[in-house]
Amino acid sequence: MQSGGYVTGGANRTQRTPTGQDPMQTPGGPTPGGGSGGGGGGGGVDPVGPGVLSMNMGGPLNALSVAPDRRSIVVAGRETIKIVGLDTDGLRHPVTNLRVGKMNLNYTGNDCSWHPTKSWIATAATNGAVAIWDGARIVRLLTDHNRTVNRVTWHSREDALLLSGSQDGTMKLWDTNMREASAQAITFNARSESVRDVAFSPRYPNFFAAAFDNGTVQTWDLRRPDKCLQKIMAHQGLVLAIDWHPVDKDRLASSGRDRMVKIWDLNDLTNPVATIGAISGVSRIRWRPGYNQLATCASLTDTNVQVWDLSRPYIPIASLPMHRDVATGLVWLGSDTVLSCSKDSTVAMQHMRTAYRPYKHIRTGG
Repeated sequence: MQSGGYVTGGANRTQRTPTGQDPMQTPGGPTPGGGSGGGGGGGGVDPVGPGVLSMNMGGPLNALSVAPDRRSIVVAGRETIKIVGLDTDGLRHPVTNLRVGKMNLNYTGNDCSWHPTKSWIATAATNGAVAIWDGARIVRLLTDHNRTVNRVTWHSREDALLLSGSQDGTMKLWDTNMREASAQAITFNARSESVRDVAFSPRYPNFFAAAFDNGTVQTWDLRRPDKCLQKIMAHQGLVLAIDWHPVDKDRLASSGRDRMVKIWDLNDLTNPVATIGAISGVSRIRWRPGYNQLATCASLTDTNVQVWDLSRPYIPIASLPMHRDVATGLVWLGSDTVLSCSKDSTVAMQHMRTAYRPYKHIRTGG
């Protein structure tokens, strides 16, 4: 990949803003901090902001996950499950399409999660199935859920364990070492509404958190599937996402359709430690490694990835115009590069040094 130029690759292409350009200006495109809706056709897209590397996947995307060696990513959508190469200079070809010849609803991609040590990839389907892939080969097909599976995630230490959360109101823990894995699933029934997100604690190996449509966030012990440990009345309406702090073992972030991001100390749930107010519902959140900061994606209206500092919760410290429709998946590559996917069919990368800084453009005088 050539630094400072455009790189083409057939029907899809990765593009880069030329070097030497004013980082606050995008010739021929939307202004930084903005974006236009739509998109999703074949072929590449124009850069939507300075420093954005973008590749079109040919269909709207719901989620992405990074391989343990950080050399590949998987992206998933209703009609798309593809593996894309990754290197220090961006996204690269070839793209591997796992769904070739697999049109069954079992293989739709509502969510995806790459195994922490293996080449396995788990995908969540709209018909309630969870598929485990090894390349294009299906290793397991788990069919205990009876409605859409919204989230799948692997345990970081007990790497045979996979957790899923579904619209049927249950969470299931699968031991993928068992050949009859479906018969071995442990069910956690919150007797609540749909499960939107599940996440294992990175510090407490037996704990996980879950987010629900009724506005609650719950913590659970893997050894106690009959009852949750804690229930937080976190949001007004749907809780869309949760994320454990990577260092502070008792800190958990949640976000909802109520346009709020809240930070919780699990030792004292009287009030959130911090609250961030966004302009739209917040569908994904990710802590920035090494910082007391969060990246967020909106469920409507806002097509940018926003980065917030908890010491300045009223305005983003950085705004990354990576897409022309709302972002649906989000991860950090290290502490300075954001990787995201979108309903506009693209997966994109951007470094924080090229981000728009909203707080620098606030008028303080008359």
